[in-house]
Amino acid sequence: DIKKYYSDNQFQMVGISAVVSTSYKLVKKLIKIIKKVSPNTTIVVGGNMAASSEVLLRKAGSDICVLGDGEVTISLVASQVSKNSKDFEAFKLIKGLSFIDENNEFIFTGYQDKIPAEDISWPDFSILEEDQSLQYYMQFEPEWYSVRGMKIPEDWIGKRDAVIVTTKGCVARCTFCHRFEKGYRMRPFEQVIDHIKFLKEKYNVGFIQIFDENFGSNVQLTNDIVSELGKLKIKWRAGGVRAR
Repeated sequence: DIKKYYSDNQFQMVGISAVVSTSYKLVKKLIKIIKKVSPNTTIVVGGNMAASSEVLLRKAGSDICVLGDGEVTISLVASQVSKNSKDFEAFKLIKGLSFIDENNEFIFTGYQDKIPAEDISWPDFSILEEDQSLQYYMQFEPEWYSVRGMKIPEDWIGKRDAVIVTTKGCVARCTFCHRFEKGYRMRPFEQVIDHIKFLKEKYNVGFIQIFDENFGSNVQLTNDIVSELGKLKIKWRAGGVRAR
């Protein structure tokens, strides 16, 4: 299916997001398939795994990696790829990238300037509605809830599951972690709650997965969000928490 999809579409650029080393084997396999059937496609890998970007570039076959905040960087990359994907000098002017240049040198352009927390945009799910792929990003009655032996209450049957990010970065220095972003930014409480209310009203979301790198670092913000999630009758879990 993957082979046929990329063979039929021949995209100019494909972005792959991946988390930590457990995804590496799959990312490498996916890149190999895409390169074989669509050799002119520029493959960009981002997400937490890009902390190991030189391995992804030299061993897995990625053309470009995006490090740190990707919102601004990926839009500039897409613009450049649409013109000329092999202009290394142009890529060197875009912050937040790593790639192997024409001299086989590993290039890192430095981190992109951080977007203030209050200006970070939320995903536009209408795009997923248009291509009829929303069900892959907002599943009904998620397995993460029932797999823990908890029966989904009747009132939550038919409700969707959504992912949100309330903060960026982490304040810890755990040696086993990728420490993907430096610093720590908190989205304003009102923005977070307004977004959750929007998801609930627009898409009938009853389950929330919080995918912060370190949810709970700000005690006051955490207490406020958790309290509001209870009032909104949202079932939730956090994917990244530093217990102390």
